[in-house]
Amino acid sequence: MTPAGGTRPRPEPPPFDDLYRLYRDKVLWFLRRLPAGSGVSPEDVAQQAWTRVWEHRREIRSSPWGYVRKVAHNTALEALSAEPDGEDAPPRSPGDEEEHRRELAARVMDAVERLPRRQRAVILLWISEEPGPTCGQIGRRLGTGRKTVAEHRRRAPHSLRRALGDAPAPLGGVEEGERP
Repeated sequence: MTPAGGTRPRPEPPPFDDLYRLYRDKVLWFLRRLPAGSGVSPEDVAQQAWTRVWEHRREIRSSPWGYVRKVAHNTALEALSAEPDGEDAPPRSPGDEEEHRRELAARVMDAVERLPRRQRAVILLWISEEPGPTCGQIGRRLGTGRKTVAEHRRRAPHSLRRALGDAPAPLGGVEEGERP
């Protein structure tokens, strides 16, 4: 039953100690799938991710593992894309940065065009709106089932990484025959 105002009170976030105890090993397993030779330590990324979870713990509501995993994923992406520190790395000018973004966008669009037809349709529909449509909504538009859309959406990032020549395994994903 809802209060007189018609809205339900927001649930309390889970205690941080519980989150850490429940998900510490899962986060490390997830981060150990970082590309070999990337120079990024899964343990360091995990520490940064848990610091962020601590700082924003009051925002966690309905899906604690989803929240923790997303923070770990974003922290890993930031670590992988960070420029190496040191004097050997030349600074980029704003023009160089813009050119780099254009080149990257062109590579990504080329990779999207090379996706299988259904994966391409699912990804383009998914990123075309903010917030992205659900798998059921995409399925209705394409005339296919929700689970089929979910599978295409799950596989597309791996196909894109492969097409771009990046990480061979999906970050935190499960390859066929593997178990979490």
